[in-house]
Amino acid sequence: MNAPLTLLQRYDALKAEQTHLRQRDAAAALGVSEAQLLACLPGSTRLRCKLPALLPRLAALGTLKAITRNALAVHEKDGRYDNLTLSDKVGLVLNPGALDLRLFPAHWVHAYAAEQASPRGTLRSLQFYDAAGHAIHKLYLKDDSAVPAWQALVAEFADAHSTPLFDSSHTEAAPASQPLPDGFDAAGFADAWLALQDVHHFHGLLRKHGLTRQQAFRHAPAGHAWQLAGDAVDALLRRAADSALPIMVFVGNRGMVQIHSGAIQRVQRIGEWLNILDPGFNLHLQDSQLHEIWLVRRPTRDGIITAIEAFDAHGHSIVSFFGQRIEGEPELAGWRDLAKHLPRKGAEHVA
Repeated sequence: MNAPLTLLQRYDALKAEQTHLRQRDAAAALGVSEAQLLACLPGSTRLRCKLPALLPRLAALGTLKAITRNALAVHEKDGRYDNLTLSDKVGLVLNPGALDLRLFPAHWVHAYAAEQASPRGTLRSLQFYDAAGHAIHKLYLKDDSAVPAWQALVAEFADAHSTPLFDSSHTEAAPASQPLPDGFDAAGFADAWLALQDVHHFHGLLRKHGLTRQQAFRHAPAGHAWQLAGDAVDALLRRAADSALPIMVFVGNRGMVQIHSGAIQRVQRIGEWLNILDPGFNLHLQDSQLHEIWLVRRPTRDGIITAIEAFDAHGHSIVSFFGQRIEGEPELAGWRDLAKHLPRKGAEHVA
């Protein structure tokens, strides 16, 4: 009897058939998590995922390509890991207009370094995954002069003696499946919405009333949230590019949110992907798979702040857009006007 093929042998056979298959898609085809596949590939080194020691070392690697993705969106941004602050619950890489990140370290469980051949030469990366092996964040070297620092980091954090355990039970719950909490006070929630003074207080409002984001939008005060048509994101990006309007683009997963701030230039559709293809910033979005797109208006001490938020069929947040804004200043009139004229789905207020 022939011995069963190893995961690496199965991967090599799959790549021989589909030469341009991406690592994430190959893992799905093979029935494993992306981290499980990466762990078996030549050139991969498991690292100790000790963020307080590891992350401050990233500034020495110079400019990096940072990639954060979820099921339908990929956000790629070039920048340096400067201005890092980190606690047990949250981390910040605060470089507005450059590398701007919000980290949630509890979900960073597995870490790898990878050295892989490509048509563009050797790609060297650091890759971080959650307990189930789903990608949280990836960083690729941009400058060959940083290779010695990267090699030193890999040597210092290499973890050759532990066997990775991937726990598939650590998957993200589907918000769309959650019922409204018993005794939900719709009028009280609407009043609390109108009393907001800071966009960051919205998370607390959701927790207090036990709502998901989409549930909150459906019970927003009249005129403060409505659904948009399926082509709204396409229209948003093309109008923003045509007018050189600076916007903010948020893409995240449960371990990371990555942010772009600034004007965008080249918007192009390639197959099923809607793309921003600018120097130093790329967005890739499967917008046809977005299940709901909402325009949301939140009061703050600086006036109304308008967001466009998009979700998949399970209720997971995929991508959000704001007008570029400095804290303490009102949002741009051009952004508010652009958002107001995006194509709507149904009535102005969906309750």
